Amino acid sequence: PEFSDFLLTFSNPLFGVLAGMIFTAVIQSSSASIGVLQSLSSTGALTMGSAMPIIMGMNIGTCITALLSSIGANKNAKRVTAVHSCFNLIGTLLFLICMYGLGNLFFHSYIGKLFEEEAGYANIALFHTIFNVITSVCLLPFTRQLEKLSHLIIRDKDSSGEKTVLLDERLLLTPSFAVPECHKAIIQMGSMAQKSLVEALSLIEGYNAKTHEQIKHLEKEIDIYEDKVGAFLIKLAAKELNHADSAAISKLLHIVTDIERIGDHADNIAVLMFEMSNKSLAFSPQAKAELSVICEALKEVMSITFNALKTNDVELALNVEPLEEVIDELQAELRTRHIERLKDRTCSIELGFLLSDLLNGLERISDHCSNIAVTIIQGENENFDAHEYLHKLHHSQDEHYVKTHEYYEEKFNLSAAAV
Repeated sequence: PEFSDFLLTFSNPLFGVLAGMIFTAVIQSSSASIGVLQSLSSTGALTMGSAMPIIMGMNIGTCITALLSSIGANKNAKRVTAVHSCFNLIGTLLFLICMYGLGNLFFHSYIGKLFEEEAGYANIALFHTIFNVITSVCLLPFTRQLEKLSHLIIRDKDSSGEKTVLLDERLLLTPSFAVPECHKAIIQMGSMAQKSLVEALSLIEGYNAKTHEQIKHLEKEIDIYEDKVGAFLIKLAAKELNHADSAAISKLLHIVTDIERIGDHADNIAVLMFEMSNKSLAFSPQAKAELSVICEALKEVMSITFNALKTNDVELALNVEPLEEVIDELQAELRTRHIERLKDRTCSIELGFLLSDLLNGLERISDHCSNIAVTIIQGENENFDAHEYLHKLHHSQDEHYVKTHEYYEEKFNLSAAAV
């Protein structure tokens, strides 16, 4: 009775907002609290002047469910909650200003009659709807500002822009949503691996300690992604899944491993270049020119692979294997040319070991790109046999493979590397 008396007799609208907010927060349902308010209105003693601020407060109070849900969630989930709360707070502030400020000033007689009107079931439901519709219309043009506000409220702890993947465990309840989120995380992981490789290849031209540190940092981040995404995918695989989701998870588990290995090889290349710098060793201008050709081919195969991964583009993935074969041919030719330089005594044995390790790393990276591309193709074709596919390609029985291979052979030709 005391609560009912308060709802019927308060004079300050802010008390009404506070009462509606607390009541809805306690029962965690604006629908239920609106129903209680409608039941109170059946006495005939509740006016719209009393009901409207309570309804505004109820819209704020309903944010408690989102706030509770965001506990333990990632920053973007918390920002969604912040936007939801700001939406209702701003809407309430606008209505209070318009109705109790400007309304009383310019439309005193009309507002007075509205406040004295009896708050029936229909009027309460109508005002609740009007509040949300008008607030939505008013704030729709300011979505970017709301986004910026959410970033001000929920700040990134690391100002360096470092990102760490976090797949919310609650996604496990809805595998159809979880699988695309895992795909997004793997795309981010692939982007880091691609950046790491480009940075590592730049060290062949000249070692840079700062670049090496960036590669180390990226390699650690990639390892974190592999651990978290891999563990999440294994948990997801244990759920009841449809055939498409099960196939997608199997595909992603294979791809995660290949991306992590690419990151490792990029870091190994950086270590080799550090060792060369430490020993004051350098490749000859001719060797650098030849290496630049295979490095460009490797950058291209990485770009094709990860673009195919982003879009699940099978047609694009079909271009990877021909280019991977060209890279294999390039590294074989580079070894032959190096042996010739050893015979001519224009290169040292120690540099030969370093070059061999470097070429092994480049070849393995292209192999991992091939694995990713084959997995993409296999994921879109149920009856696809990877071994049969590769056997057919390498025996030149596929017209697309032959033409694409010829194109890349011409594009990445070592004859252009003469100095």
